[in-house]
Amino acid sequence: MSKASEVMERLLQGEQVEWVKLGEISDFFGGLTGKNKTHFGKGNGRYIPYTNIFNNKSVDFDSLEAVVVIDDERQNAVHRGDVLLTLSSETLDEVGMSSVVLNESQQ
Repeated sequence: MSKASEVMERLLQGEQVEWVKLGEISDFFGGLTGKNKTHFGKGNGRYIPYTNIFNNKSVDFDSLEAVVVIDDERQNAVHRGDVLLTLSSETLDEVGMSSVVLNESQQ
């Protein structure tokens, strides 16, 4: 039995669950698109940086950062109940960290 299977067994404590792929019960979308380093640290838009997700179990809307967003540009918004994941990192242990959106953003 793998270490992950052992952890799941202990957490479930014998409860039966139905396993489904996340794509069957949710929608996926990426973060900001079409941005490079010149767009960050200034601008009219706000985004949730990697460190906000990594350091908080729920998104800290007081710690958003600035980004340039052009008027006709379409970027994704987050909503209450969304779960944000870190999909990449410099170390394997920091991939898959998550943070939930508990409130609607006022931004």
